[in-house]
Amino acid sequence: MPQSRGNKRLEKIFSNTSAKQRIGIKRIISNLFYHTTHSNLELSKITEFSIPTVSALLDTLIDSNLVQPTGQGSSSGGRKPQQYGLSKTFGYIVAVYIDQYYTHLAILSLTRQHVVEPRIINLNLYENKNGTSILCESVKQFVDDSKIDKDEIIGVGVGMPGLIDVKKGLNHTFFQDADNGIRQLLSEKLSLPVFIENDSNVLALGETKFGFAKYSQNVLVVNASWGVGLGMVLNGELFHGHAGFAGEFSHIPLNENGILCSCGKQGCLETECSATALARLAKEGIRNGKMSSLSNMRDEDLEKLEAELVIEAANNGDQYSVQILWQIGYNLGKGLASLIHLLNPEVIVVSGRLAKANKYILTPIEHSLNKYSIPRLRRSTHVVISELSKEAGFMGCASLVIENVFGHTRERFIPSGSSVPTGLLRVN
Repeated sequence: MPQSRGNKRLEKIFSNTSAKQRIGIKRIISNLFYHTTHSNLELSKITEFSIPTVSALLDTLIDSNLVQPTGQGSSSGGRKPQQYGLSKTFGYIVAVYIDQYYTHLAILSLTRQHVVEPRIINLNLYENKNGTSILCESVKQFVDDSKIDKDEIIGVGVGMPGLIDVKKGLNHTFFQDADNGIRQLLSEKLSLPVFIENDSNVLALGETKFGFAKYSQNVLVVNASWGVGLGMVLNGELFHGHAGFAGEFSHIPLNENGILCSCGKQGCLETECSATALARLAKEGIRNGKMSSLSNMRDEDLEKLEAELVIEAANNGDQYSVQILWQIGYNLGKGLASLIHLLNPEVIVVSGRLAKANKYILTPIEHSLNKYSIPRLRRSTHVVISELSKEAGFMGCASLVIENVFGHTRERFIPSGSSVPTGLLRVN
């Protein structure tokens, strides 16, 4: 097996510092990645190192071109503090976000900017027998086409559907023909460090690091896409469960509807409130004579109808599309009511493909929650639609690399000037 390379300049910094200094450097890098800029004082509070120690570490990182001064911050009185941020050219992260039908590829700088045009690969995980080799070759080609030296790449973060064993690097649902696991195979093909995680958990990382739930410690992120996944952040930590497979929200029994789920069982939540269910309802209604702007589609086009077209039709005033989106949102709310009763989260973020429907599903979700939830529990939970769109997956994949290379970072304080949505902040 070829040795996985990482960022060589980063390795040089670590090789010339003590163990304690490396801890401080990792904390500085991870916090600057998540917050963009910090002052010396803020970094001292976050890293729990003294101001002189942080100053010395910043000097080292500035000399190595990893950190750079970004200007002066605000001040309520006295001298304005110098702010510091990461260099946009020091290192890069490859983000690979996979769903059941499409694979999204991006390369981000440490300042979270796209450095090449993102790429989408059509890859049906259910039907393509060569999915593993196509994935590996597509990612490799994407990295090669970027012309970025692999010595500048810190790692590859991969979010994928299925039952994921994070520790062993295995996917027990897809890519099972990879002899030693998909993580090792990708690492061998790319000669880079690779980290994998369930796609819904990756969304949870993205939303809790950069979205509405950034300053919340108990968050549920619903991946309302082809299925209905669930990423859980409990007490500030990503929750995997005993065997690592927590969050299969899609497959809780909701209704005896007789509709076959992708898992092989009937009546799962996925069959009532996913993007797949939305497309199915639209097709059924149109074939049964429902009036809709989608009714003019040819049979072959109707068969390929996806949720995005239904949402677009609703945005253009199509009443049937609005009606079935209401049905989807209402059913999702019934499932969320169970989660509220079990986990009492502070925030529930609805992410994924159906997040594009926004108000068309949020209103019926709230109606359903008001009907099926205990009022006191319901009032303590905020339900929001993701504002990150497709960036949530990329940001989550990038965060996965940062968490594994530089260590897990929990919020210790809210930086001055941060914008926190009203009602989403709780001070303990």
